[in-house]
This record gives sequence, structure tokens and C-alpha cells, in this order.
Amino acid sequence: MRYEAYGDETLLALTARRDALAFEALYRRHAALMRLLLRRILGGTDEAEECLQETFARVWQRAETYRPSGAGPRAWIVAIGRNAALDRLRRRKARPQTEPLEVAPVPQSSTADDPAEASVRAELRRRVQAALRDLSADQREALELAYFSGLTQREIAERTHAPLGTVKSRIRLAMHRLRDLLEPLITEGSHV
Repeated sequence: MRYEAYGDETLLALTARRDALAFEALYRRHAALMRLLLRRILGGTDEAEECLQETFARVWQRAETYRPSGAGPRAWIVAIGRNAALDRLRRRKARPQTEPLEVAPVPQSSTADDPAEASVRAELRRRVQAALRDLSADQREALELAYFSGLTQREIAERTHAPLGTVKSRIRLAMHRLRDLLEPLITEGSHV
């Protein structure tokens, strides 16, 4: 069975039925984007790799809860990863500062040295950065504060001295604009 030809919704439905090959195809399709997002949120640390694994473990465990009538599969996976990363940031802030523990290095996946994957990641990064640059400064700031700093819309309004309704509009418009700009990338990713 050629899973790469299936759409994300089909792969999620098969994953919900515990089809490991469908889950693997879903992981291959979305891991590079998630890795970029998690590194951005968590600061490019090894913690981002741990969070990536946690994200896809949650996708595996919760695949049956995905509803096609809601957000698209990519947005659903991104939300799971973003929430996991923000939970880690909150735990970091709550933890008293102590000496770091000695931790054994996490082995890198075999695809870490894969030139093709590195090229895909670089192209993804370039396109996402270009799309972010295409937003207005106010939209980009609101989006970055919400998604990368984990601030609520009310906190963003307080920090930027903008009305709450304006912040909500900026984030909504930015998300719509990014979706329009990145739709070709999402479509290409479905056929990789």
C-alpha cells in the first residue's frame, strides 16, 4: 500500500485504527514543519526534539478524536505540538532555577544527516519566513506573541497597548493570510 499518496485525513483515520505505516507516513509528511515550529518556540534546544516525539505520540494516541469538520489535519497536529511546547515553557517558568542535570545525549534520527531532508527543511524555513515577512508588522507581532511566546490575546493587548478586538482581528487576519500564502506548500507536502 502506498501511504504517501493518501491525504492527511485518510492517514489520520488509518492511524486511529492503529495502522503504524499510515502513522509513519503522517510523521514523515509533517515532522520537518513541526521541528521548525518547536525549535522556534523552545529555542532550538534538545527539548524541541523531545517535544516533537511527544507531539507525535499524542497524535498516535488521539487520532480518533480528530474531526474533519474542525481544523484541517495539519492545523490539528500543529495545535497539539504548539500546546505541548507552551506547556513546557510554562513548566520552565514555574521551576526554580537550579544547576542543570547531567543528561545523556539524545541520539539523532538517521534522517538528521539526510541531505534531502535538510534541503526540504531549508526550503520550508525559507517559505515560512517569507510568508511571515509578508504580514504587516502589527499582524506579525501579534502572531509571534501568541504562538511563539504563548501569550493570551488579552496579554498581547496589554503588552502592545492595542484594544483586545484589534489584537483578535490581527491574529485572525494573519492566520488567513498565512494559510493563503502557504497553501501551495501544504498541497506540495501532501504529495511528497
